[in-house]
Amino acid sequence: MINEKQDIAYFLSFCIEQYKVAKSLTGNEAMTLLSGYSVLEYLEEHYEALHTQSRQWLVEEIDDFIRERDKDCEVLSVANNFEGAGQSLAKLKVTQYNLHLLLPSKVSRMAVMLVEDEDVSMVDAMIRLYSSKVYARLEDESTKAWNLSPVALHEEFKEEA
Repeated sequence: MINEKQDIAYFLSFCIEQYKVAKSLTGNEAMTLLSGYSVLEYLEEHYEALHTQSRQWLVEEIDDFIRERDKDCEVLSVANNFEGAGQSLAKLKVTQYNLHLLLPSKVSRMAVMLVEDEDVSMVDAMIRLYSSKVYARLEDESTKAWNLSPVALHEEFKEEA
C-alpha cells in the first residue's frame, strides 16, 4: 500500500512539474490552476490508465480536461523546446531549466509523509506542498534546496505550518 501511495504521489508530482514547465508557471500557479479544475483528483482516479503515457500526452490530456471543464478557458500554449535532451548525464548540471526533473521524487516522498503524518488525502497533501514556502524554495535552483533530502524538506514544511 505504501508503494502504491508513493507511485501515485510521484505521478501527481510528475504531472504538476511537466505542466508547470510546459506552461511557464510557478509551482503555486500550476497547483492553483490544476486544483481549481479538479485535475489532480482526475489524475489520481485514473492513475492506472494514465501513468504509462508520455509527458507530452499528459500535458495535452490535462489541457483537454480543463477545456472540457471550462469551454471558455484559454489554455496556455505548450512549449515543446527541451534543450539539452541529447546531453550525456555526466555532463548535466542542475539548472533552473532542468530542476523540474528532480522535483517529483522529492515532492512525492514529502507527500506520502504528509499523508501518513496528518491523515490527509494525497490531493490535499499536494495542494499544501505546492502552495508552501518550502516548495517555492525547492523550485528555485539558486536556493540549492534541491540538495536537501525529502525528510529534511518535510521537517522544514512542518516547521512552516
